Amino acid sequence: MREENPQDAKWAHLRAGFGIAGWWVEPARNRIARGAVERQLEAKVMDALVGLAAAGGKTLGKEDLFQQIWPGVVVVEGAIYRAIGELRAALEDDARRPTHSLSADPGIGKDPASHLVPASPAIAVLPFIDLSETRDQAYFADGLSEELIDILSQITGLRVPSRTSSFSFKGRAESIESIARQLRVTHLLEGSVRRSGDRLRVTAQLIRADTGYHMWSTTYDRSVGDIFDIQDEIASAVVGALELKLLPAQQVVSVHRTKSTEAYNQYLLGRQLYYGGTTGGFARAAAAYQQAIALDPQFAAAYAGLAEAGVYLVHGGDVSSASYQLALRAADKAILLAPDQAEGYAARGLVRELLTWDWAGARADLDRAIELEPNKSTAYRRRGMLLGSLGQLPASIAALRRAAVLDPLIEGNYTFLALYLSANGDHAAARAALERALDALIRTHGTDRAYLIGAVYAWYGARDQAFRWLERAYQQRNIELTRIKVDPILVRLHGDSRYDKLLWRMNLPL
Repeated sequence: MREENPQDAKWAHLRAGFGIAGWWVEPARNRIARGAVERQLEAKVMDALVGLAAAGGKTLGKEDLFQQIWPGVVVVEGAIYRAIGELRAALEDDARRPTHSLSADPGIGKDPASHLVPASPAIAVLPFIDLSETRDQAYFADGLSEELIDILSQITGLRVPSRTSSFSFKGRAESIESIARQLRVTHLLEGSVRRSGDRLRVTAQLIRADTGYHMWSTTYDRSVGDIFDIQDEIASAVVGALELKLLPAQQVVSVHRTKSTEAYNQYLLGRQLYYGGTTGGFARAAAAYQQAIALDPQFAAAYAGLAEAGVYLVHGGDVSSASYQLALRAADKAILLAPDQAEGYAARGLVRELLTWDWAGARADLDRAIELEPNKSTAYRRRGMLLGSLGQLPASIAALRRAAVLDPLIEGNYTFLALYLSANGDHAAARAALERALDALIRTHGTDRAYLIGAVYAWYGARDQAFRWLERAYQQRNIELTRIKVDPILVRLHGDSRYDKLLWRMNLPL
């Protein structure tokens, strides 16, 4: 355990842990971890790491380092150089060719101040705005944004938050600086889509987060059939503006290509419906994917989408063996058509994990998906859930922490992380993860899941916050509120006068 440092109070927001360059840092235990690899650091080396993380990516001179890390403590000059050297060795960083500047990635702590400046380029693709006359092309605009996320995620060394994190800002009036801080990115890509018949006007602009400077912008006037060319050109422009170097064998293009414009349109519609997260939406998404497949039987991504929609249709109540087989056959077909694309493996891993309970097969599929797309959080999250089910808690926690580093605003990353940390006996870290889950849940579902948010607060004893959200659920006539009297999660609220008053206002017996 760490000895008390004079800066501990100042660094309290980092004590719960934070990520840096793929490593998870646990200051209280002097430990760092990446995947299955764990390393212990000396207390002074950990102090150096936490102090540098707290500096938020700013360059610190020798005197600054002493003041930031060991104020009021007598330390010989060589100690700081030795600590930095040991730190770089532990993080596998070459001082002559450093891959990061020792600033922190998103942590699992409560304080937003732990969201420090990322050391390497990171870009968030915000949802493009639908400017069509009838405003009926939101699914197409969202689809373009997500395609760009998928394309840019293929670039080695570039972190790109997923759709869920980036789209949480849709319709919100937040500054570029605020969005960048929360998503832990250096740049933002935003734009608009205007569609009329088979004609498209797409505008896009790349913004540097720290200055608000527009590094690049352009407008494309093309036909709908040129949508893949537009996507590739935008991605190439971003790569050029960020001065990124691609590996010789790296081909950065959309993996969702099809010769049928209408098949692609149905595919985008299916994804929009799938992300709605309702049983009815999953059914309509499956129908749209099937329509896309009818128009192009070689459309691998549509088969992967059909497989995932099928999983959640089963969970929604369709438990027939035909539904199981439909999901599994669709995933198999996606892999057969595109064996070098991650989506099919991620889909089949989900089917095997949640429907057929083929744990070894699911793990192999998810490992393959991670190998093909190491910068996307979905397969890490699913792998963490699978390993948790198998009782392999340290490996599960490591996978979920990696998912949280890649995607800081996905509530599920923190919910399952809190569950497995708690099962592992690390209750303080579990509480911090749960608080981050609440932050993400409030951001993405504050307007439609007020009861759930109140219930989570009630679960760990935060009564005032719980009643604040239950009151919001009451004002919204949230249907989940009707189980308030029998929900065991709310048991800690029983006996509080505010609980009795809420029952009375709902005409429920006390």
